[in-house]
Amino acid sequence: MRPGRVLGFLLLAASACESDEATGPQPVSSSADIRQRVLDSCEAFAERLCQSAQPCCEASGRAFDLTTCRDDVVADVCAPAADAVAAGFASYHEEAVEPCLAAHAVSHETCTADWSELLELRRGIWSACKVIQGTSAPGRGCTSSVTCSQPEGASVARCVAGRCRALELLAEGAECPYPNGEVSVCDAGLYCTARERDEIGVCAPATAPGDACDPVALNPECGLGSYCDLEAGVCRSAQNYGGPSCEQATECVSFECDRIIGECVPPLPTVAELCPQVL
Repeated sequence: MRPGRVLGFLLLAASACESDEATGPQPVSSSADIRQRVLDSCEAFAERLCQSAQPCCEASGRAFDLTTCRDDVVADVCAPAADAVAAGFASYHEEAVEPCLAAHAVSHETCTADWSELLELRRGIWSACKVIQGTSAPGRGCTSSVTCSQPEGASVARCVAGRCRALELLAEGAECPYPNGEVSVCDAGLYCTARERDEIGVCAPATAPGDACDPVALNPECGLGSYCDLEAGVCRSAQNYGGPSCEQATECVSFECDRIIGECVPPLPTVAELCPQVL
């Protein structure tokens, strides 16, 4: 399983009508004015986001061009967000911009993260990045995440398979899907009992590193970010950031083991969506 990573300009408020106690309601802004206001703010956000990502992109051996990065964010995030707000399918909350950028800066400084670090980065970004707030409730149809209603706290709404879906860090006892793709996952110290795709399990306490586990391939009981050592029969934390050796994907920080050569695939940097890989 490759943990998903998300651009954070999702969750400020461009309203169609402003009021003042002394003067009363002001003229209603046109949808074009609203769209341009959101687009201008998001373009500034994109510039700062890409500047923050540049050191990690370059340290990871990836190509980086500030203009290309900014233009990609504007096309993929800003334009759909501005369109949604102008059409009344979302609202814009500028007070969330600085906290969102700060949360991303922490992610960019981390650059290469193991599972426990990814959970904390995800918690921070999901909590802070409520810049675009959609109006569509979970389960409603969607073509873009910007129209999905954002839940409070450390969770986020995404458009997955044409439906708005809340992604969150699940507590003990919560139902959980097999951890693959854009799905909610169990929080730190827990594991999902589901062992196959499309299976629903529950979040249960994970076996701690160093404690005995059932030495069966891909046994999930040690939790994401850890694995059951097939020879020793104990849980161990995944610490292989790329290279020899591995027998199962869970031994790798990236959750990817090249079984032909027995080596872990290096994990993606936290800025992978902002800079392409050098081929």
